[in-house]
Amino acid sequence: MDSFTVRMARWSARHPWRAIVGWLVFVALCLGVGSAVGTHSATTADYRVGEAGRAEAMAVEGVWSEEPPNRC
Repeated sequence: MDSFTVRMARWSARHPWRAIVGWLVFVALCLGVGSAVGTHSATTADYRVGEAGRAEAMAVEGVWSEEPPNRC
């Protein structure tokens, strides 16, 4: 009554080249699927989150509700 991992380890030990080729095929398959799905590049608006993001958006738009205090 061996577990699945023990059976897989035993099979890999008995057939090392098949195991290596299987892993290489698995990696190539993952790379192929990953490149087929594509990527989504982040825009500037995606980085504007939270309080700092709101402040940056206000600075870029030039919208201020009040003048900054004059500390001299």
